[in-house]
Order: sequence, then C-alpha cells, then structure tokens
Amino acid sequence: MNNLNYILYIDTVNAWTICELYSFDSNKLYKLNSFREKLPKEAGVRLSMEVKKILDFSNILKPDLILVSNGPGSFTGIRIGVSFARGLSQGFEVPCIGINTIELYTYYYYTKFNKVANIFLDGRMKKVYAGSYNEKGFSGAFDLSLESALETFKGNNSINITDMKLDGFIDINDDYPDSYNFILKNINKYITLDYKDNNYKNLMPNYIRGTYVDGK
Repeated sequence: MNNLNYILYIDTVNAWTICELYSFDSNKLYKLNSFREKLPKEAGVRLSMEVKKILDFSNILKPDLILVSNGPGSFTGIRIGVSFARGLSQGFEVPCIGINTIELYTYYYYTKFNKVANIFLDGRMKKVYAGSYNEKGFSGAFDLSLESALETFKGNNSINITDMKLDGFIDINDDYPDSYNFILKNINKYITLDYKDNNYKNLMPNYIRGTYVDGK
C-alpha cells in the first residue's frame, strides 16, 4: 500500500456496533471519529448508516484500509460485519483484513491494566470463546467449556473479563474494547497490505466451530 491515510475499523461480533475511523500521518495514529453503541438487534441496519456518518463528518470519501473483527463471537454478528466489510472493500477497491476478536480484546485490557488479561465470551451451548494476552503475546482463541477455560487460563496478577454474569469478573460491557492500541501495534504490517492480496475475496469469518447450526 503506497499511501495509508485512513483506516476504518468495524466490530459487530457481539451486542455492540462499533465503527472507528483513524488517520495515519507522520508515523502517528489519530482517531478522527467513532460510533459505539450496544445494538443487539439493529447492527444490520445501523452499521451502514453510522459508517457513512463518520466518513461524511470527517469529509472523507473512502478509507484506505478496512479492518473488521471477524470472530469468534455471534454467528449473526460476524456475518454482518464481514459481509459489510467485504462490500466496502469491493466498492472502494481498498484492502481489508479480519482481526481475531479475542486477540484484540485481550490486548486492549492487557495494555490498559498492565496485567495478564483473560477473556471468556459466551459461546452458547454451555461453552465460551476464551483466550489470554500476557508478556509473551496472544494465547490463541479457544472454544471450551467454561470449566475448562477457567482451568486453562488462571494465574496470579491476572484479570478476567466476560459478557456473562460471573462473580469477580469484569463486565466487558462496562469498558468495551477500543481498537486504537491494537492498530498502532500492527501499523507497520498494515502499511504493506495491498488490494490484490488482501481484498473482499480473501476476507473470511472466523466462526471457530463452524456455523450456528453445527452441534444442534
């Protein structure tokens, strides 16, 4: 990519609808505008409206790169975000890539609290999508029973975040992850992306366990 000036980040993986627009200039990243609201039933309708608003407000015709949280998480939420990002990538002819939901979320809390951050997102069917970020990096995302996840990701000087009602855990809805630090951390990789190799054809959802009908 010759000129990376504007980056659009999209996340509809869970109950929240998030659009964040950044500018990258002189090796510095700036957040220009954003929309963040819990809309469990409206993401499919509101996403396009809110993206248009933040682009118009910033007087930008199109982003130079589209980043989308592509799972794991809600099947419907993933499908909405990925489909929309693919449409924008094709229409604007700009590169797009998916970001692992668990990696971005755990990195957000790890950098904010300077502690090992463990995420446990409700995966239905008595399972959770779990992962951890520590000084060695990202653990990977796992589809486990809650009991197995708690056993796998435990330790001193760590924090646990969830979207379920669990005693002693941080409620993710009280401080939903922001993408700024994660994008800044990976900006050198994003600069090298091009449309030919990173376009809508290459963007795929990360369901982990397949579609929502699997296992029923």
